[in-house]
Amino acid sequence: MFCLLVLMCFGEWLDEAAVRAIGDAQHGWLLHYATKMKVFAFCPAVTKHIFRGRIQTSLALRRRQKELFMPLISARRERKNQLVERAVPEKETTTFEHSYADTLLDIKLPEDGGDRALTDDEMVRLCSEFLDAGTDTMSTTLQWIMAELVKNPTIQSKLHDEIKSKTSDDHDEITEDDTHKMPYLKAVILEGLRKHPPGHFALPHKAAEDMDVGGYLIPKGATVNFMPRALGHLDVAHGGLVEALAEAHEHEEAEHGVLERLHDMDTWHVTVAAILVLIPFLRLILSRRGGRGGGKRGRLPPGPPAVPLLGSTVWLTNSLADAEPLLRRLIARHGPVVSLRVASRLLVFVADRRLAHAALVEKGASLADRPAMASTRLLGESDNLISRAGYGPVWRLLRRNLVAETLHPSRVRLFAPARAWVRRVLVEKLRDENGDAAAPRAVVETFQYAMFCLLVLMCFGERLDEDAVRAIAVAQRDALLYLSSKMPVFAFFPAVTKHLFRGRLQKAHALRRRQMELFVPLINARREYKKRQGGADGEPKKETTFEHSYVDTLLDIKLPDDGNRPLTDDEMVNLCSEFLNAGTDTTSTALQWIMAELVKNPSIQSKLHDEIKSKTGGGGGGGQREVSEEDIHDMPYLKAVVLEGLRKHPPGHMVLPHRAAEDMEIGGYLIPKGATVNFMVAEMGRDEKEWEKPMEFMPERFLAGGDGEGVDVTGSREIRMMPFGVGRRICAGLGVAMLHVEYFVANMVSEFEWKEVAGDEVDFAEKIEFTTVMAKPLRARLVPRRA
Repeated sequence: MFCLLVLMCFGEWLDEAAVRAIGDAQHGWLLHYATKMKVFAFCPAVTKHIFRGRIQTSLALRRRQKELFMPLISARRERKNQLVERAVPEKETTTFEHSYADTLLDIKLPEDGGDRALTDDEMVRLCSEFLDAGTDTMSTTLQWIMAELVKNPTIQSKLHDEIKSKTSDDHDEITEDDTHKMPYLKAVILEGLRKHPPGHFALPHKAAEDMDVGGYLIPKGATVNFMPRALGHLDVAHGGLVEALAEAHEHEEAEHGVLERLHDMDTWHVTVAAILVLIPFLRLILSRRGGRGGGKRGRLPPGPPAVPLLGSTVWLTNSLADAEPLLRRLIARHGPVVSLRVASRLLVFVADRRLAHAALVEKGASLADRPAMASTRLLGESDNLISRAGYGPVWRLLRRNLVAETLHPSRVRLFAPARAWVRRVLVEKLRDENGDAAAPRAVVETFQYAMFCLLVLMCFGERLDEDAVRAIAVAQRDALLYLSSKMPVFAFFPAVTKHLFRGRLQKAHALRRRQMELFVPLINARREYKKRQGGADGEPKKETTFEHSYVDTLLDIKLPDDGNRPLTDDEMVNLCSEFLNAGTDTTSTALQWIMAELVKNPSIQSKLHDEIKSKTGGGGGGGQREVSEEDIHDMPYLKAVVLEGLRKHPPGHMVLPHRAAEDMEIGGYLIPKGATVNFMVAEMGRDEKEWEKPMEFMPERFLAGGDGEGVDVTGSREIRMMPFGVGRRICAGLGVAMLHVEYFVANMVSEFEWKEVAGDEVDFAEKIEFTTVMAKPLRARLVPRRA
């Protein structure tokens, strides 16, 4: 549209770069004027001072238009002068004989001092008006009409038949003369304009005098608005056929004349719309005549319609929290690769295990990066996190540090006493203080507290008291839930939303400051501990202090891309927060889902308990020993129970998003560079084409002869399920996470028989928080076992 309107305005066929520059300038001005300048309707004498920056931006945007338009206007003025002097050079092939700018050069404005020509500023504004009027409205009209034709294939087919009947086989294009003989085409366009007028309000009118409208007084000076969409959808006017399509217009045109229905329709707009609507059909006709010759550009994954700048239209009726059920519907309709748009960002979703393996393992380098988060920049934070850093030397350093220095098996063994301590804490919290075995209790809060006890110790090397652990847990959870629920809004136009939702940024800063207040003293304590350990005297450590911690490793890191500097306190706090989040919320969520399934399936729980007893010599209460880490290595049914829980109830229904580092293909679709690619973990684990009775809890499927026998959760050979992700960005804590879940499930089943509460049955409905949790938290009766 800009190509055409720029040519009509300035009489010059410009190259793509020049057209895009004008388009950007126009769009910038129009968007700023529509969103930022309306505030001056309220007390302009005051708002002109409060919002002075907006006026300055408007002036800058207008100057940019003038820089682009004036050379073109001057060129037409020069050409006009040459015509007058009859010294016109041979016309350039890119120059047209007439333009709108030519007419502006002839205008004389009658004023008291005599007729005057338009100023340069006035001509720039008139050219801007001309471009605005013919581009955005036309492109919007085209999108709506083509959307209706996509939705109504019978109408599209009928239109295509008319086009074929009016064009001969030797035509390689459809002319304007052809469109005059296509009544159904005109009917389609008129119906599109009726049902989807580009402007739902006409430009406002001002009453020049007192007048009457519908029996009401409209006083002089009042602003009067007319609602084209409401008129076009009015059942009284259209016989109730709000959803009727083009057939009604075709008959009306033949008998009464279509233009009577939509008064004073601009025939030029209809003609241009007709030609542009025909382009896809012309391509179809030519491709059928020409066979399959020639290459083709890859298609983007299918998805709902998108509005330029705003993104997919589904966000008009759905929030980001509704994304998963929406995606399931899209996948059922379009297949395992679909897309959505959030503002200008393309989000691709993959729900097929084979396509996931091809993308994450076979083409792993192409998807090893992470998309940037607008909220991170707005909060002034760095991306120096393992989960968020770009694929490069900093990410490799941070991940290697975590894996080698804290999660390596030799390091994990150092924390065995910590796990034994947390096991005792967990069991004590689960026991009924009153000794009433029949008393039901909610358990998820206990799971979360126990996991925080363990991860806080691993992170800071200190066994803290309950109040300190709970303070950290509250700070972490508050920050996590707030960031995941309130900050995604900044994905939409962060330059605008940072002002609209300034309070959210202030709240996020406050939550981060609270983490700093809690974490920095613990980090400083480890810094002092390391100094003392390095001294000659070697001060003895406290009973609550552990020899190793994650913070110790962070104190040694030097960032290679920044002059080998150490991490700042802010960066260490962020990394500690990441460490705690990764090992607490996900693990406690997995524990709750697995224990809920064992409550609901007592025969499975009994079978698991039998295995535990066989390996521990009785197991559980009555003086029997706890289940050790060595014991669980020889419990295949325990591993099957845990795997089945992670298959059916992965804590994250999607792994953290990936960013395409280059154009690539997934499932036959083009994934452009910069697109965000998500993998739907839950859909793969519940795919009925891959799993027998996927919605039933059947641990036996992971034993010999089952459809999950020998499954590899790393996905290196093939992907059957991927609760920890796959490829270069696979969860670094996979091994320790499996150890924690198996260890605590075994000990909880060893200590207690978990029973369903009468009248309060287990409900497997899901709720999206940071992880996918039980909408109705698990309540159970815990009966202590006896030897």
